[in-house]
Amino acid sequence: MRSWSPRSHRCARRALVFALVAGAFAFVAPAIAAIPQTERDALLALYTSTDGPHWRHPDRWNGAPGTECSWYRVVCDNDETHVILISLGDNALRGELPSLTALTELEAFIAYGNQLTGAPPSFSGMQRLETIALGMNALSGPIPPMTDLPALKVISFEFNHLTGSIPALDLPSLESFYVPGNELTGPLPSLAHAPNLDTFVVSGNALTGALPSLAGLPRLTWLNVSYNQLSGHLPAAPTLD
Repeated sequence: MRSWSPRSHRCARRALVFALVAGAFAFVAPAIAAIPQTERDALLALYTSTDGPHWRHPDRWNGAPGTECSWYRVVCDNDETHVILISLGDNALRGELPSLTALTELEAFIAYGNQLTGAPPSFSGMQRLETIALGMNALSGPIPPMTDLPALKVISFEFNHLTGSIPALDLPSLESFYVPGNELTGPLPSLAHAPNLDTFVVSGNALTGALPSLAGLPRLTWLNVSYNQLSGHLPAAPTLD
């Protein structure tokens, strides 16, 4: 097994997140958006709740209606009628996150490396959401249920203060579950309903019980369950960490 290192995991996670969004910022959206008022309200709530005026880059946020797709690290669809990506990593956000469920077309929400507190918001019903990246904050409370997010591929909550058990992972699209360095307890959930899983890292928590079966996970290449109180043996496979 690879040794558990917060520095190495942080670097790996940042590399993953940057890879996910690299293509999204190959252009600067012109300020001609016509997103719904409900989506504008959700963006303004995010700005207000997380001390937007003191962000490292508040560029154009809180601008006039019709400018939303030009706000810093907000990406809209080709028709500029819906927000599809928000990427505010390392941007000095502080405070609690509001609900984002009004952003019905959102595909990725990325806000790692800030000073966010409180519980992670519910993402319930966000049918297009593929990436949640909230690592390296000060979030507390439980991981919200994820079972009604059919498109979800990446869950990243590393190095927070999350408590409670890991929720059911009945997520057919899930590829990466990354929650090391929290205060999670209880048993590991079944992975049988996440057949596309390739990364499962839960090291540095207080998890107990037996290791789940890894049968039916042909894409799994990175598994780290170290620094817990789990029982059982990992199967002998060269691709497992």
